[in-house]
Amino acid sequence: MAAERSAVASLAGVLSRASTAPGGIREIVRTLNFGDLADRPIQDVYAALVDHICPPDGDLDDAHARDAYLEAVNEVMQDQPSDLEKPSPETIKDIIGKFIANAVNQRVVTAIGAGIITLPSNPDEIRAVEKGLKDFVRGCVAETMDEFSGDFRAADLRPEIDAIFERAAEVLGERGDDAAKEAAE
Repeated sequence: MAAERSAVASLAGVLSRASTAPGGIREIVRTLNFGDLADRPIQDVYAALVDHICPPDGDLDDAHARDAYLEAVNEVMQDQPSDLEKPSPETIKDIIGKFIANAVNQRVVTAIGAGIITLPSNPDEIRAVEKGLKDFVRGCVAETMDEFSGDFRAADLRPEIDAIFERAAEVLGERGDDAAKEAAE
């Protein structure tokens, strides 16, 4: 998940700078040479940042990161937080949490597709697993984000981002084991 970790760290850096820059995210977009986007609607600004956050290399890992980021942007825009111009620590945490949850979910789906994780043979059970997977992953990541007591506006976030991904994987494993035990009973 190196591409996703790097992309999340990049996003955290952009949002951190936007939270303190006098012109907010629009000023940051100008400094990244996306000045023509600065006057566009806020959802366009965030969506266009995909090329900075997740450079398009054509690699599957990079594609996962891009998809996870764009899905997170879509979810955030549906929530309509009022501080996207100059994101608060809470908004930064929410955006990053959505990005991480989407990245982890995509990895789980890829593992299922590759046969690393097996699904039941009953189609109804498969649909139930699919329906609950995203919520399950999101809950595990939310738990991990709640444990994080740092400030996403710190200078070097890579160690914290790595720790969040590792802890999310641990929580996912623990909750998955618990769910499997309950299902067996």
